[in-house]
Amino acid sequence: MANEVFNVFYLIVVSIEAIVVIVTLILGFITYFKNKRSERQDNVTKLCNEFITNDDLHDAVHIVEFESNWFGDDFYNGGKDSTEKKIDKLFMFLNHIIYLKNNKRISDEDFKLFEYKIKAVFQNPDTIEYLSFIESFSKIGRRAPSSFQQLIEYGRKNNYLE
Repeated sequence: MANEVFNVFYLIVVSIEAIVVIVTLILGFITYFKNKRSERQDNVTKLCNEFITNDDLHDAVHIVEFESNWFGDDFYNGGKDSTEKKIDKLFMFLNHIIYLKNNKRISDEDFKLFEYKIKAVFQNPDTIEYLSFIESFSKIGRRAPSSFQQLIEYGRKNNYLE
C-alpha cells in the first residue's frame, strides 16, 4: 500500500514538473518572439531616422534621382562634401538595409518603406555604371567582394544589373 501511494505521489510530482517545464518553454518562446519583433521595430525606427535626418543621404538621394552624369570626371574630387562620399554613404546605407532584409532582421513589410528609394537609385544610368565599376574594381584590384555587394546582388536579382 505504501508503495502504491509513493508511486502515485511520484507520478503527481513528475507531472507537475513536466507542466512547469512546458509552461516555461512556452513563456520563453513568447518572450523570444516579442524581443525579435521589438528588435525589428527598433532597427526600422533607427533606419528611418537616419534616412530622414542625415544631410549626406538626403543630398545623395537628390543627386541620384534628379541629376544625370554625376559619375563623371569630378566624381573623385575628394573633400568633406564630395559627391563620392555622399553616394558611397547612400549606397552603403541601402546595402545595409538589404543585408538586414536578407538576414530577416527587418520584415518584408518593413523593407517596403525603403524599396521605392532603392528602385529609384537603379533608375539612374550612372548608378549602374558606378556599381559595375566598383564590382569590377573589387574583383580585379582588391580581390574581395565590393562594399556594396548586397546592393549589387539586389540589382542583379531585379534585372537592373547584368
